[in-house]
Amino acid sequence: IGGNAGGVPDVIKEGYNGYLVDGNNINEISTKTIELLKNKRVYNKMSKNARKWAKNFNYEKLIKQFKEVVYNS
Repeated sequence: IGGNAGGVPDVIKEGYNGYLVDGNNINEISTKTIELLKNKRVYNKMSKNARKWAKNFNYEKLIKQFKEVVYNS
């Protein structure tokens, strides 16, 4: 669960690996938190997807992408 502002929407894909909420809306935050605590199937699915998504951001891949941008520009 992350706030729908700044760079967070670049990392959290709504319904795939988490939920985006208005960080100032306590009802929205609590509703999504309770949903994940009560629904193990959704929690497990999003957790699996989050781990898969995180593999896109290891240092080797980031360095490779950086070099491609720097040397190919």
